[in-house]
Amino acid sequence: MKIVLIIVSALIVYLGTFAQSRTVNGLLLDRDIYPIWGIQIYIHDSVEVGRTDAQGKFEINLPVGVDSIIFRGVGFEPLLVTLAPGCSRVEAIMILAGTYDFMSPAKVDRQRRRYFNKISKLYPVAVQKGLFASTSPCHKAVFQPNAPKMKQMLSRESVRSTAQNTGFLKPRLKNKVGLIIFDELRNRK
Repeated sequence: MKIVLIIVSALIVYLGTFAQSRTVNGLLLDRDIYPIWGIQIYIHDSVEVGRTDAQGKFEINLPVGVDSIIFRGVGFEPLLVTLAPGCSRVEAIMILAGTYDFMSPAKVDRQRRRYFNKISKLYPVAVQKGLFASTSPCHKAVFQPNAPKMKQMLSRESVRSTAQNTGFLKPRLKNKVGLIIFDELRNRK
């Protein structure tokens, strides 16, 4: 009798976890209105829940309480999408990632934002071509600036504190570290 009770309670808990999720499907396109395949779909910034297929379509199960999805793929800017309550279809356009040489982090973000804002104008084009079903999305794409993170990485205090905390570089050995490594490599031959 105890075994039956344990099995029934485990089954209820198991089925209860599936009842607390929702299915979200959708389509991802690039700026030329072509489907993108192989884009990874994440929740909580690190948990992969799916990928797009060859037609750019996907179907994922989201736990209750999750209202944002991150799409990441090689050659594309990460796309953060926040879902409205009850939203079960995500149709979005991703922009290509660029290389920004000799620009300040703020200027890079301004350039990225310009591209990001142009993408919203392509949504009606995808609707006209019959690729997107909804004329107005139930989700919102959110721009993620990189400048604050880049400034922190490039700041002298951050570099100095990282070097001192790791013990790899001592401030007094800045110019000698390369010579020490070079001498070690030369002696091995």
